[in-house]
Amino acid sequence: MKIAFILPGGGRSGGVRCTVAAANLLAKRGHNVRLMYKKGKFRERIVSGINAVFFAGESDWLRHFTGEALAFNDVADIEFEKEEMIIGVGMWSSAQLGRLTKYDNPKVQYLHGLTPWMPSVEKEALSQPYPKIAVASYILEAVHSCNPASSCLLVPNGIDFNEYCPALSENDRDGAGTIYSRGWAKDPETILDVLQKLGSQIPEVPHYIFGQEKRPREISAVSYKRYPSVRQACEIYSRCRVWLLCSRSEGFGMPILEAMACGCAVVSTDCGGPKDIIKDGENGFLVDVGNSNKLFEKAKLLLKDEGLWRTFAEQSRITVKSYSWENSVDKLECFLRDIMERALK
Repeated sequence: MKIAFILPGGGRSGGVRCTVAAANLLAKRGHNVRLMYKKGKFRERIVSGINAVFFAGESDWLRHFTGEALAFNDVADIEFEKEEMIIGVGMWSSAQLGRLTKYDNPKVQYLHGLTPWMPSVEKEALSQPYPKIAVASYILEAVHSCNPASSCLLVPNGIDFNEYCPALSENDRDGAGTIYSRGWAKDPETILDVLQKLGSQIPEVPHYIFGQEKRPREISAVSYKRYPSVRQACEIYSRCRVWLLCSRSEGFGMPILEAMACGCAVVSTDCGGPKDIIKDGENGFLVDVGNSNKLFEKAKLLLKDEGLWRTFAEQSRITVKSYSWENSVDKLECFLRDIMERALK
């Protein structure tokens, strides 16, 4: 098959990361795959170029794509090949598919999360008639709520077990970790509040934090790594007994899988995708969005209770075994092939 993924941009988002992983595997299986991504504004491109040099290419997952990646200013200007499947990734790109009426190519929406901060874009995307792929069950429910007749397949993301596995001795596992971001969906206020509580009430536990933002003053330089490589991120996870995800909204929650694969016990807000992965009280804890007190209490419990931590860590390793990229792309490939075959009849 010929396949073109349309991305709303590059960078370190989970949607870009997962699309690149799936696209690389589809290409490895013999498909002709291209990525199209919207150009950032001039200043954004300058900053992106500087970061690419300074952080050795780790500031943009697009650099890990093995095929052709083309930038565009307007989606209507993209030239697609005959019989090339067009896949809009995320709500913005999915909404843009309606502008490509001059192409009768099969079109698919690859939904990596809801966008409560962009409700009009979300509504436009979900109301369109194209087949859809949802990476989490809450997205699938939203699709059917908007349009019960929609064709939508649940295809969870995967993880590369060669990249994410315990990287250090268990004797080096002594801390609590999280990812910091200033984005609304990541709830930076709650992240900082939980870290402050951990630091003041359990000062002997070190913090291990990474992200793509400049380090906020509330986080010490020794605790923070900006734009880590996959290997460095794996080592950070492997230093943590507990991993925290404090988001308001997560499409899937890749850091949860990565942390679990590296031996962490996870405490997460119930913010969308994580509820598919975490069974509360069995392989992790789920708490209400914005509840920094409960996030802290559950993290403290796991840091203090050796038996409970080991139980959760072991259950986490069992959980992640079902989330391979091979399994994910098997489902994705089958769905796309069926759509293509019906389009060619």
